[in-house]
Amino acid sequence: MSSSRRFARAVVVILAGVATGSALLELLFGGNRLNPLSIPIDVDLRLDVSELYSGEEPTVRYRRDRFGFRGEYTHPSRIDILTLGGSTTDQRFLDESRTWQSVMSAMFEETGEAIEIVNAGVDGQSTVGNLANFVHWFPAVPDLRPKYVLVYVGTNDMFLAGSGARRFDQLERGGMADHFLKRSALFNLYRKVKGAYLAEQVLLVGHGSLRPAEIGWTMSPLAGNIDWAGDPSFAQGLSEFEQRLRALHEEIAKLRAKSIFVTQQSRHSKQVNEAVWGMDHGWTLFGRKVNGVDLNRLMSLQFARTMAVCRDLGAVCVDTAVLGYEDGDFYDAVHNTPSGAGKLGLFLYTELAPLFPPDHQTPRSRTSTRGDSSNESQSGKHP
Repeated sequence: MSSSRRFARAVVVILAGVATGSALLELLFGGNRLNPLSIPIDVDLRLDVSELYSGEEPTVRYRRDRFGFRGEYTHPSRIDILTLGGSTTDQRFLDESRTWQSVMSAMFEETGEAIEIVNAGVDGQSTVGNLANFVHWFPAVPDLRPKYVLVYVGTNDMFLAGSGARRFDQLERGGMADHFLKRSALFNLYRKVKGAYLAEQVLLVGHGSLRPAEIGWTMSPLAGNIDWAGDPSFAQGLSEFEQRLRALHEEIAKLRAKSIFVTQQSRHSKQVNEAVWGMDHGWTLFGRKVNGVDLNRLMSLQFARTMAVCRDLGAVCVDTAVLGYEDGDFYDAVHNTPSGAGKLGLFLYTELAPLFPPDHQTPRSRTSTRGDSSNESQSGKHP
């Protein structure tokens, strides 16, 4: 057999192997309705956080139940607050008892209230992904009837819009391609890899990126004294963000629930003696080089728009801009340590407690819908 024929035969064998493997992957993992959103289901993990922050234990427990939810509750029909957002809502590297939702629940329990707060955060989601939840996820949860849906977003939307990747987690493409991609395990893997690359290498909003104690700080904006409110590119991104907030409010109303909008602080900037300091790192956003000081200005405008839209909609509005964080409250530029999550949970409890007066309900059993006996514990370590 000639070398050219052997080469051709080898190519055919390799392609056949790839095709067979792809078909098997689609058969085993494709077709899951939640697949396009990368929702972890029925997981019970032990994650090593020793390289992210110091704590009582080097590992934390991360669980999501058969509906993809995190947290303790009796039934989907009895959820008081369903929380939406990205990784800062999910809090993958915080233990079950240390998330801000758990802190809120504990505070309510101390006052005799059994308020069921459920975590539906998904790592990497922006408001685009939050909206997709109402199409691909929540209809698959039987009798889902939360009283309130809390939306905790901002940072991912800012970076996705500013980087030009605002459509990355947009699932609707139309036609047969849309039908296939929503159910494709291979496309889901591609989205995860691409999303991880954007978060970790380009936008630096991945877990462990740009730690406050290890980065330089500056008071000088890279973009100068630009009028961001009048910048066409930023204005477009902010307008699209507003439209998605309004769309989320409509979807929440369809569940017969009420909306809670919460602004999302990061540690890209901080205030020291009434002066704004920003991380001395450069990103390219909205066609300009920016640093943490510039991001402070951008996020302030986003905060103001979020609260304005919230008030216009008659929703419950919580601005975290007054919440005083310290460097140790973040293990990177975005994600809270247990101390930071504790501060946020206490702050949200204080703001939202009036929604649940003491005679709101009789105490409920804390028996969870999660079937712990069916979940196999796995070990995991943050890369």
